[in-house]
Amino acid sequence: MEDELLKARKIKSVGVLAAGIAHDFNNLLTGVLGYVSLAKVVAQTDAKVVAYLTAAEQACQRATALTQQLLTFAKGGAPVRHTVSLVELLKECVGFVLRGPMCGAISRLPRTSGL
Repeated sequence: MEDELLKARKIKSVGVLAAGIAHDFNNLLTGVLGYVSLAKVVAQTDAKVVAYLTAAEQACQRATALTQQLLTFAKGGAPVRHTVSLVELLKECVGFVLRGPMCGAISRLPRTSGL
């Protein structure tokens, strides 16, 4: 019985830690989102910059949603589930991968590619 009580206390401690981290992270994201929004206003005339800032804004919003899920978990609540479009999810994932570093892809290219 003491072991079970100890496990319960550890789980509660992990929940408190997760909630604290999620709260602090959410505060940081709020600042980043604010600055991205301001930068979009300043960069209105440069469509390429606005597109990059919009992508950054969307990534921050996804991170905010993930933080909310972490807070829900930390408080012991049930995860919120919702239906998503598989096509949109795949487009988002592929776009994320293609924007990332190409180190792995470059190392697999044939030597004749000039890279």
